[in-house]
Amino acid sequence: MRTKDDADPAQAQGRGARLVTAAVVVAVALFALIGIGGPLIGHGVFAATDALVQSSPYRDAGLAGTVQTAFQNDTYDTFLPNTLLFADALKAGHIAAWNPYILGGVPLGATPNFAVASPLTLPYYLLPGWLAPAWTKLLEIAVSVGGCFLFGRRAGLGRPAALVGGLVFATSAFLIAWTGWPQTRTAALIGFVFWAVERLVQRGRALDAVLLAASVAAMLFGGFPAVTGYTLFFAAIYLVVRVVAEHRSGRWGADVRVLVGAAAGLAGGVALAAVQLLPFGSFMSQALVAGREQTPQDHLPPEALITALAPEGLGNVNPGQQPAFMLGVNFVEALSYVGAVAIVLAVVAVASPGRGRGLLPRGVWFFLIVAIGLTVATTYGGGPLLAVAQKLPVLFSDNYVGRVRSVLGFLVAVLAAAGFEVVLRGREPTGDPTGAPTGRLRWAVPVYGAVVWLAAAAGTAWIWWRARDLARATDTAAADDVARLYLLDRQVLAALVLVAVAVAGVAVLRWVGGGRVLRGLRVGVAVLLPMLIAVQALGLVRDYWPRSERDTFYPVTDAQLYLQQNLGHERYAFALDGMGTGADIPLGLRALNGHIFVNGTMSDLIEALPGAQFQDPPTLPVFSAGPGVATSPVLDRLGVRYFVTSPIQPVFGDLDADVGDGGTTRLAPETPISVPIPPGAALRGLAVIPESVPDVPGSTRIEVVLRAADGSVVARNSRIDAGMVPGQMFAVPLTEAPGPAVTAEVTVHGPQPITVRTTAGAPAVSTIRAQDDGLQLTHAGSSVIYQRLTALPRIRWASETVVEPDPQRQVQLVASGTLRPDQVVLGTPGPAATAGPATLDVTDDGLDDIDVTVDAAGSGYLVVADALQVGWTVEVDGQPAAVRPADHGTVAVAVPAGHHVVHWQYRSATATAGVWVSTVAALGLLAIVGLTVWRRRRDSAMTTLDTLSPRGEADLESVGLGSPERTRRGHDHS
Repeated sequence: MRTKDDADPAQAQGRGARLVTAAVVVAVALFALIGIGGPLIGHGVFAATDALVQSSPYRDAGLAGTVQTAFQNDTYDTFLPNTLLFADALKAGHIAAWNPYILGGVPLGATPNFAVASPLTLPYYLLPGWLAPAWTKLLEIAVSVGGCFLFGRRAGLGRPAALVGGLVFATSAFLIAWTGWPQTRTAALIGFVFWAVERLVQRGRALDAVLLAASVAAMLFGGFPAVTGYTLFFAAIYLVVRVVAEHRSGRWGADVRVLVGAAAGLAGGVALAAVQLLPFGSFMSQALVAGREQTPQDHLPPEALITALAPEGLGNVNPGQQPAFMLGVNFVEALSYVGAVAIVLAVVAVASPGRGRGLLPRGVWFFLIVAIGLTVATTYGGGPLLAVAQKLPVLFSDNYVGRVRSVLGFLVAVLAAAGFEVVLRGREPTGDPTGAPTGRLRWAVPVYGAVVWLAAAAGTAWIWWRARDLARATDTAAADDVARLYLLDRQVLAALVLVAVAVAGVAVLRWVGGGRVLRGLRVGVAVLLPMLIAVQALGLVRDYWPRSERDTFYPVTDAQLYLQQNLGHERYAFALDGMGTGADIPLGLRALNGHIFVNGTMSDLIEALPGAQFQDPPTLPVFSAGPGVATSPVLDRLGVRYFVTSPIQPVFGDLDADVGDGGTTRLAPETPISVPIPPGAALRGLAVIPESVPDVPGSTRIEVVLRAADGSVVARNSRIDAGMVPGQMFAVPLTEAPGPAVTAEVTVHGPQPITVRTTAGAPAVSTIRAQDDGLQLTHAGSSVIYQRLTALPRIRWASETVVEPDPQRQVQLVASGTLRPDQVVLGTPGPAATAGPATLDVTDDGLDDIDVTVDAAGSGYLVVADALQVGWTVEVDGQPAAVRPADHGTVAVAVPAGHHVVHWQYRSATATAGVWVSTVAALGLLAIVGLTVWRRRRDSAMTTLDTLSPRGEADLESVGLGSPERTRRGHDHS
C-alpha cells in the first residue's frame, strides 16, 4: 500500500521531498558562498589583479606577490576597467557612450562589448568597484540556476531535479572558466531563452513571446555575440523539434502561431537591444577585424574531455603549482568540466528510454541526446561535421567552436536533471504508457540500458587512454621532475571514486523502497548527490577563481601620479610591460595602448610604427621597447607626449660600457659605495654587472644616488631586482638633471649582499647618457617615462592642408616625418586654409564631448588626434559641420578666421535610430504585458463572480476542474 511519503518527491509535500529540495538549495548556496569566498564581504577582490601587479609599474613599486590564476589578463586589462569607468560615470549622472582613454577612443556604453547594459552588471552600479565583481558572480550563479530551474519545471521536472539541473549548469566548464568576462553574464541567461521557448510551445501566448524577447535582449546586452548566437541556434532547433512533436492533425494554425510568436520574440529581443546593436554594427564595419576565420582543424582535442570528469587532470593554471596545463589550447577555452555525479545522472537519463522520455515533453529526450552527441563530436572531433557547420554564415565560420560549450553545459545539465528525476521516482511508473516497450520487447530496455552504460565506460576509458598518452609525451618532452602521468591518473581515479559513489546512490534510489528506514536511506542518498556535485566543483573553483588582495586592485604608483600631474589633454604610449594595459582607464589617463577592437584607420597608423604591433587576434597592440618606436613621427601626430618603458628594459641613450677587469666585490646591504662619474652629457642611467642574484626574487633593491661636487643630490632612484641576471648589465634609470654629477653612491637594500664586477677594485659602473633623440627622461621610478619633445598637441591647429587621396600614401606621409606641425593630411580637398596661427582653449575634454574655443588669425582646421571617424559629429558655433578624416586615422573640421566655439560629440545616426527602435520595442512589449495583466484581472473578477453562485461552482465541477486548490496543484509549472 502506497503512503504519502512514497509519493513523487518533486511534488509531494512530505518532509522527505522538502528535505531534498532544501538540500539542493543548500548545495547551491555552499558552492556560491564558499566558491567566491571572502571577496563577498570585502576580504580580498574577486578579480585577477594579482596578475596585473606582476608588471611595471606595480612590480617595481614592490606590489607583486603570488599569482593564483593565469590566462585571465582580458578580465583586468579590458572588461573590468571599462566597466568601472562606465559605473563611475553613471554614479555621477552620466551615461558614458565613449571611452577616450585607449586606442585613440572606442565605444563604451554605445555598444555591448563591455556588457554595461547587461542586467547582471547591476552590482557595479550599486557597490564599490572592488566589491562588485564578487556580487556579480553571485548574481550570475543565481541567474544560471534560476533559468535552468524554470526550464526544468516547465519541462515537467520536480523542484529538486530542476534545481539539480541549475546546480550542474552553474558549475559547468564555461560558467567557471570564463568567470570575470562578459561571456558568463551572457551564458547565465541561456536557461531563460529555452524556458521562454518551451512556454511558447505549451501556451502559445503573446506574453511568452515577450519573455523570449526579454531573454534574447538580455543576452545581446551581455556583450558576447557568439554565446547568444549558439544559444539561438540550438533554441531554434529545439523549437522545431517541439512543434513537430506536439503537432496534431488539423492544428496547423496553432503551430504557425507558435512559430510566428517565436519569430516575433526574437525580433523583439533584437529590437530591444538595437540601442547598442546598431552602433555596434556601425563601428565594427570600420574596425580592424582579422584572424577570425575557422577551419575544420580548429576544434578542441578529444583529450580535453577528460576534464569533464577530472577538471585538473591535464594540469592547472596556478603558476605556483605543477603541472601546468598540458594542452596547446589554453585552459579557459579547453576546460570541459561537468562533474562526476552529473555525468552519472546524465547517463541514467540516456539509459532510461522509458522513464527518461516519459518524464520530459515530447521530443525533448531525443533532442537532448542527439544535440549533445553531435555537439561533442563537432567540438572535439572537428572533421566533416564541423566543416558543414562552418558553411553557415558567421556563427561557426568566424567563432571558435569551443565556445559552444556554453550551450553544451546547459544541455548536459538538463539531461542530468532528468536523470535525477528518474532516480528520485524510483520504481514508480512514469505516467506515460508509451514510455517503455511491452510484451516481447520488454527485454530491449535493459539491454539498451546496459549498452549505454558500457558505451559510457568505454568512452571514458578511451579518453583516459588518450590523455595518458598526452601526459606521457609531455613528461618525455619536458624532461623535468613533474610526474604528469601520475598526477593525471590520481585525478581521474579520485573522480572515478565519485562516479562509484554516484552509481551506488543511483542504485539505492532506483531499487530501494519500503519501510521508514529504507525511505530514510533514499532521502539521505538524494541529499548526498547534489552535495557531491557542489563539493567537486568547489575543488576546482577554489583553485581557479581569483581572490586577490585589495591593494592589488588598480593601485596608483608614482608613475601614474606623474602622468596625472603632467599629461593634461595629451596621451602616452608604453612598451611591453611598461604600464598595465587598460589599468589607467579609471584614472582618466589617455593611452595609445588598449585591448579591444580598434578603428581600422587608427590601426593603420599604429601598425606603421616600427615592428609588428598587432598579434592574432588584432585587438592588443604591443609596442617594442626600442628607440625607433619611441621617436616615431606617427606618435608625434597622435599627440603622444610621453613614452613609458619598464625598468627592466634598456635605457635609451649612449652607453659607455664598463665590463670590469676580472675582479669582483661584494656590495653589503645598507652600505653605500661611492664611484666617480666622468663628465659628459646628462645621465639617464647607471649600470653594474652582478655576478650573484638574491635568493628570493623581489627582495632586493639597488639604489643609485648622483651627487654634485658640493654633495647635493642631483638624481636618485632605486630598482627592484626583477630582471637581474648574473653576468648581464643591470641598469638603474635616472631622471635627467640639468646639473653635472661627479659621484654616484650605489647601495644594496635587501637581506643579502650582491657580488658585482669591478674595475681597479671599484664597482665597474657603466653610464647611459642623453643623446639628441628628441627624448628627455623626466621620471625614473616604478616605470621609466620619457617626454617626447617632438610630439604635437593632441588637439591642434593646422593652417595648411596636404591632400592625398591614396590611403597607403597617407600613412606613409604621417610616418615619414616630413610634414610640418601646421600641416594636416586630408583625403579630399576641403575649404581653403590661409596661413595664420590660432589660439586654442580646450574647455571640455570628457568622455563623449570635446569643446574647443578657437581664435584664429586665418581660416584653417582644428585637428583632434583621436579615432573619431565613426559615430562622431561636430558643430562650429552651433551649426553642423563636416567631420573630415585627417592624417588618415584622426579627424579635423574646417574653421574660418575669427572667434569660434567647436563642439565635438559622440552622437551617431545609428545610435539615434537605435534609441528609437529600442524605445518603440520596449513600449510595444510593455503594452502586451499590460494588456495581459488587464485581461487576467478581468477574467479573474468574472470567475470570482461566477463561483459565488451555486451554478458557477457546479459548472467548475462539471468540466472536471474540481476545487480551485486542486486546479492550482495540477498546473504547478513555472
